[in-house]
Amino acid sequence: MMGGTIAMRGNVSPTGEANVTGDPEACDKVFLSGMDVTAVGLDVTMKVRLKREHMEWVNRRRSARAAKAVSFLNRALEYYWYGNQMQNYCIDDCPLHDPLAAMYAGTTGILRTETRRARVECEGTYTRGMIVTDLREHPIPGGDIHFAVEADADRAIREFLSAFWEEESNKTV
Repeated sequence: MMGGTIAMRGNVSPTGEANVTGDPEACDKVFLSGMDVTAVGLDVTMKVRLKREHMEWVNRRRSARAAKAVSFLNRALEYYWYGNQMQNYCIDDCPLHDPLAAMYAGTTGILRTETRRARVECEGTYTRGMIVTDLREHPIPGGDIHFAVEADADRAIREFLSAFWEEESNKTV
């Protein structure tokens, strides 16, 4: 899943990430469900930044089959970059939140995870939607959730961009 944060500030409250804070009760139920859950949250997504220069490169190298997708991405990114600039004071880059979670599902080695006992705070004026992890010897009742804690940002960006670029034909030298 893409959502949450365990070691940094939230993006919609001091401690809450938008997806988890939107329905913390549902997320807590998922955490308690016994399913094998990997949470890819702000701890890593904020470190994997798509830059304008990446898109300029893709616009020069995109494959014919990716033309419509790249055109859509260019239009969507204008809004996303603007919002990221207004909210986070970032210029010409943005985090790859959802794409990073999707890439993790099909690509090994781009994220390192740690398993922690976790619950989601469903109350609290300032903490609603906060993911609470407990590393003590006798932790709170909760689910054992895999949390992404480190990202190979360069590799993740290359993996993302590879969906759009034109591969050179096999040439014999």
